[in-house]
Amino acid sequence: YYSKISYSLATIIILFMTGLGVYQLAFRYLAGHTLLWASDVSVFCITTVAGLVLPPLWLDHDHLTMDLISKRLSPKGNYILDCFIDLTGCVMSIALAYAGYLAVVQHIGYKTSVLRYDDSLKYVFVLYAGVMLTVTTAMSLIERIIKHRIGEK
Repeated sequence: YYSKISYSLATIIILFMTGLGVYQLAFRYLAGHTLLWASDVSVFCITTVAGLVLPPLWLDHDHLTMDLISKRLSPKGNYILDCFIDLTGCVMSIALAYAGYLAVVQHIGYKTSVLRYDDSLKYVFVLYAGVMLTVTTAMSLIERIIKHRIGEK
């Protein structure tokens, strides 16, 4: 359910962002003005979509794999490589979560956008993506180890 909800929300946000781009284009050429807030909303949309889709992609094992290397390795070598990828992803996700946390904390109280929102909101989904990627990469690694122990592929 997590994957379906994340992908559905991301699709809605991408459609909204596309519609906003079309609206911005029409508003600019028909009214002769630009919507100053459109770029702020686009930044929110992009970071939100990335935060929503990266964790379920990893959990579903739809992330990029090294097919050129894996075709030349033994099954045990592939298992070790996949575990290494999951472990590295988990460590990097922890770093991403920490970087998102630092960015949120450092930007609280600053208002530089036209919409006058708190700048820390730009980084909330970086923090969210880091936390969720940490959870999903750890789950992927645990699942891989359990399947290997009981003999599944």
